[in-house]
Amino acid sequence: MADSVPLTTLPVHGSTRYIRTRIEVDDGLVRWEVPRTILGMIPAGSRFIEVPVAEVASVQMRRVVPHPIRILMGVGLAVAPWSLLPWWLSVPPLILGLWTILIALGPHLELVTVGGEVHRAPVCFRHSLDAELYIAALEDMISS
Repeated sequence: MADSVPLTTLPVHGSTRYIRTRIEVDDGLVRWEVPRTILGMIPAGSRFIEVPVAEVASVQMRRVVPHPIRILMGVGLAVAPWSLLPWWLSVPPLILGLWTILIALGPHLELVTVGGEVHRAPVCFRHSLDAELYIAALEDMISS
């Protein structure tokens, strides 16, 4: 049995590789550094999560986690310019709006504590296997 899981860095989205979630387990603590973003694309700081391994009730991968505010903003960006601007100026907001909706529906790691507190960290679709390997290692630590 290992008492740590090495630092794993996972992109939040395939096209925003500069925004990354960092996860590790060391000294009996689950540590996550989760980026905060504007519309899922522009970095706006990080939040740090530390939970003792003994307090972890479950860790799972959620394939689709809707963010209602981001979805509404994406729909607004995609639809509103078509009534306000000429068609050739409406294409960039349409692309940005569709992109925002796509990112708003992305997969997340979800950690639930014994007390019922839920923590989420976004993960790129293409790095789901890395996240699942992390989950398997953490579940081994929890069960032993």
